Amino acid sequence: IETILDYSPMIPGMVTVNSLHERLIDFYNHGSEGGMTCGIGPLDEIFTVQHSQLITITGSPESFKSVFMDNLSKGLAMNYGVHTCMYSPESRPMEMHVSRLASIHNGLRLGLPDEDDRMPYQDFKDSCNWVDKHYSFINPPNNTLAEVLQLWQISLTQKGSKVFVLDPYSKV
Repeated sequence: IETILDYSPMIPGMVTVNSLHERLIDFYNHGSEGGMTCGIGPLDEIFTVQHSQLITITGSPESFKSVFMDNLSKGLAMNYGVHTCMYSPESRPMEMHVSRLASIHNGLRLGLPDEDDRMPYQDFKDSCNWVDKHYSFINPPNNTLAEVLQLWQISLTQKGSKVFVLDPYSKV
């Protein structure tokens, strides 16, 4: 009778803590594998990026979510050589987005042609080449999810993209 009372049926998809016993002991003894950091000190102290992780960034309009993602992906490229595939239809024209990434990469302000602190052309050119090496950009004709995912898969196959940015999903 005791065996019958202790019986719990195996239900596909249900996990008990007891079934994780060996893995829990390993986790206790060794912890988890560290993630990738982006090089922004205070953020690196509390946040790392793991493989196969879905990260959702939310916030009010014009709160620099896209700029945050640009900085995060730039840090992953600088620290780990990670290639990022981006679908960012709100960052148009695309020349503006590439220029913003170039500016984030070299820390120099693009500015207007008549401004004294404008990024020198050679720095701009070198940073655009760096962006080309570490980023792919998706610009599907109809902005359907199927098109976006198909182009992402091509970037994954051709460039080895490890990060995919879909900014924002509401434009799909």
